Amino acid sequence: MNMKSLHVAVAAGAALGLVTAPASAELITDWDFNGSLEWVTDGGGAPTFTSGDGGGGTSVSSSLLSWGAADDDNFIDDDGNFINVDANASNSRSALEIGDTSFSGSLQTNGAAQDTAEVTHFNNAILSSYPLLQSASLLSSLTLTQAAPPGDGSFDDDRTFPIFFTETLNQDSCFEGSASNCDDIFLLGGDPSDLQESFEVDGWLYTVSIVAAGLGTLNDEACDEAGAGPGCFGFMTEEDQATTAQFQLQVSATQVPAPGALGLLGVGLLGMGLAAARRR
Repeated sequence: MNMKSLHVAVAAGAALGLVTAPASAELITDWDFNGSLEWVTDGGGAPTFTSGDGGGGTSVSSSLLSWGAADDDNFIDDDGNFINVDANASNSRSALEIGDTSFSGSLQTNGAAQDTAEVTHFNNAILSSYPLLQSASLLSSLTLTQAAPPGDGSFDDDRTFPIFFTETLNQDSCFEGSASNCDDIFLLGGDPSDLQESFEVDGWLYTVSIVAAGLGTLNDEACDEAGAGPGCFGFMTEEDQATTAQFQLQVSATQVPAPGALGLLGVGLLGMGLAAARRR
């Protein structure tokens, strides 16, 4: 190898060494998680209902919202769970019930989504003169704790998700995409990106995502039926059915470039440039 080639080789080797020298810690592969999901029962996020000029009633707790016919005793048991009564519209209620307000489990980074909480909509025919749910808020709490490899990585998050609900008329002509006459519509307030949150631990960027089957962007007719603009985000439930939304949690990760890596690359390339200049 001649002297000019040696200069270039040394400079190139220095540049490569400078860029690759910084190293990130190990990827956190396993997490333990625990959390809760509850309805907000008072304050600004409390449920709202139509006036219900034709009588009827409502019930609100951290795990159950119900509306329709009067007399809670017919629809709520001693443990506060919903009783789904098969009755005509004048003697029926609809409800939204959280199965278990607390949840826990484990999951792997870049692995399969794991079950957390579930919310069931008991979609029954009720009189439009009864009070009807309009809006509500879900209070979510989540903690992730590093399980493997051993370490102290963690993530804590508390947030409120506003929900807007449309109780549709039961008629033959429904909006596009309705599987029954007619599906009710839930819209998630805010932005769909609120269902994701990222945090960094030792050179790795972890993204926590909340997902659920059927939750996504609705068609324009469904959005219009719900009084929202195009691209609204939510899900629909069939009339005369109990539909459960199983929420799940997943974590993905990507490596973050080492701090100053690009600057170090510039220094290395500058060294190569100086070596080349000396040859001239």
